[in-house]
Amino acid sequence: MKCKLFSLSLVLVFTLSGCAHKIVRVDYVRSAITQGACDVEVLKFTDLSNQDYEVVGKIKLDDSGFSVSCSEETAIKILKYEACSLKGSVVNITSEVVPGLSSCYQCEADIIKIKSGVGG
Repeated sequence: MKCKLFSLSLVLVFTLSGCAHKIVRVDYVRSAITQGACDVEVLKFTDLSNQDYEVVGKIKLDDSGFSVSCSEETAIKILKYEACSLKGSVVNITSEVVPGLSSCYQCEADIIKIKSGVGG
C-alpha cells in the first residue's frame, strides 16, 4: 500500500510540475499572434547601440525543477514565439546557462523592435 501511495505521489509531482521551461516575462504581457509569418532573428550578447531600436520586453527562461524538454532549441522556439507576440524583430540573449548541474538550458533575453536597419 505504501508503495502504491509513493508511486501515485511521484506521478502527481511530475504531472503538476510540468516538463518545460519556467517562463518569466518582464515588462510585458504576451498578446495573441496574428496570422502570417513572423521572422525573428536570435542573437547572443550583441551590441545593438548602432541601431535605432526599442526593447519591448525582457524574458527569462529558467529550470522549472523537473524539466525534461528544455533544450536550447526549445528555448529558441519559445523566445521567437514571445517576440512574435510583441511584434519584435530581434531577440538578444543577454545571459545563458548551458546544461550542467541542471539539464535545462536557461537564459535571459531582450525582445527588441528594430526601428530602422537590420539587427545584427
